[in-house]
Amino acid sequence: MAQYLWIPLTLIFGIFKGARELLKKGALDYNTGLEILLLYSISSFVLVLPNTKEAFFLDEWWLYFAVALKALAVFIAWICGFAALEKMPVSIYSILDLSGILFSTLFAVIFVGESLTLTVTLGIVLVCIGLFMLKIKPKKSTVITKDANSVAAKYVILAFCYTGFNSVSGTLDKLLRRDNLISSVQLQYWFMLFLCLFYCLYFLLKRIPVNWKTVLKNYRIYIMAILLILADRAYFTANGMNSSLTVMTLLKQISCIVVIIGGKIFFKEKDITYKLLCAAIVITGIVISTL
Repeated sequence: MAQYLWIPLTLIFGIFKGARELLKKGALDYNTGLEILLLYSISSFVLVLPNTKEAFFLDEWWLYFAVALKALAVFIAWICGFAALEKMPVSIYSILDLSGILFSTLFAVIFVGESLTLTVTLGIVLVCIGLFMLKIKPKKSTVITKDANSVAAKYVILAFCYTGFNSVSGTLDKLLRRDNLISSVQLQYWFMLFLCLFYCLYFLLKRIPVNWKTVLKNYRIYIMAILLILADRAYFTANGMNSSLTVMTLLKQISCIVVIIGGKIFFKEKDITYKLLCAAIVITGIVISTL
């Protein structure tokens, strides 16, 4: 049974990721995206401080640079992601996030040496069809059109930027954990340290004001931080096991289903059946591309 532990670990990652997206949307009702990101990164780093002694020294100097690069990618991704999430339904945001397979495939071909096969190409086509369907008007309602549920093109682009930079981070995870160059504890510790530093420096250099009175009371941010640490630890551990990256890619997509259903329950979003159909087509493309 232990050899298959990576399966529930990956599912935990996906479920917690979906829960975080719902919490992000709720937190934006009380604070700006940047305020949330600052406290989010600080809180997350505080949670890994007990691992300082175990994680502090890495074997090679370039590993610090690689983890810093991963943190920089996530730093940019989160800024883009919050800007997009603030202006669009969380369910649409989650479906757009599934486009990560396009970026992951591209990076895998370029940096990991994987080949672009016929099934991968077919899968990518289905992913594109599913994403394009979000622009089509279903009967009696709308998904992305010129109404209250509308999403401007620039926010869709920001959502794709979020997904693209997250894919850079995921590719670095694969490269760093593939040969156990760094432990899951070390990767998480240094990633959170660099990420926290990036946001603190960003606020200081840009002189961005923070409403500490409200942001410190936004309990959703603390829950997000806890879920982030638990999810990343599960995912980093799964990556270091004898796991199938293709199956892991599929299992992670449970986050989209969590978000779409949560969008209906917590934010009264519409067109849930249609959005589930779009998500199903995209996930089918992901399944085919990983065969």
